[in-house]
Amino acid sequence: MVTFQVPDPAAFARTVLIEALERNSVTVSAPTLGFNPGSDLPSSEEVKALPVSATYTSPPFRGYAKLINKVSHNLGANLLPPLMAVHHGNHTYADGMQIERNFLAEAGIDPNSFTLVDAQGLTGDKATPAAQTELLRHLSRSRDFSTFYDSMPSLGVDGSLADVIAHTDPAAGHIRAKTGTLVGAFKGKLALTTKALAGYVDTKNGHRLVFAIYVNNVPVPSNSVSDAIDLALKANKQLGSMAASIYQNPEGSN
Repeated sequence: MVTFQVPDPAAFARTVLIEALERNSVTVSAPTLGFNPGSDLPSSEEVKALPVSATYTSPPFRGYAKLINKVSHNLGANLLPPLMAVHHGNHTYADGMQIERNFLAEAGIDPNSFTLVDAQGLTGDKATPAAQTELLRHLSRSRDFSTFYDSMPSLGVDGSLADVIAHTDPAAGHIRAKTGTLVGAFKGKLALTTKALAGYVDTKNGHRLVFAIYVNNVPVPSNSVSDAIDLALKANKQLGSMAASIYQNPEGSN
């Protein structure tokens, strides 16, 4: 699966809507291409008063979660706070982020062990390995755990972890985990700020373990972007190998 971040989602949505209407013999006076004139849109009250011409039912949320987690679709993750806000009768991104913070507090996660700025983890977000593992434990006890578990890449099988270890590795298919990658500056030079892997290992002796492995602030020797990418890929494979070793030797992973 290949994803592409659309530069102007509102204009893109308008274009595909107009094209779909025209394919179904509906005449539209607005141009197909161009910026989306949001200022011309009617108010929410006016929209609610309009007659309903058609309805669209989105796919189940489990499909959306799989898109976000399997391929690390950051834009999709960043749309979650507005969705949560609307679900709770609110309307802003900040409302959604507060709902997320409240959820973590109710889950018993130490508020001093994480910082949340956005939902995609790219703007100053931080979480300790302890916070990650506590959250994974909490989620494993929820009624929707199977949906969350199935949404994550399977090490050596699919998604962003398909080629991290060999498909023939004994651990392949027994680890569900999510990556986290951030390249930035450290001590004035380009660095792999964070490379992380966290999730679940179904060990060969029949136990399910949670884990979180972080690599932080690794300088990029050449200070080039291409080498930073190579460093991130190398770290990804190293973290995958470490997770695979937990599968093989769970007693030595405590």
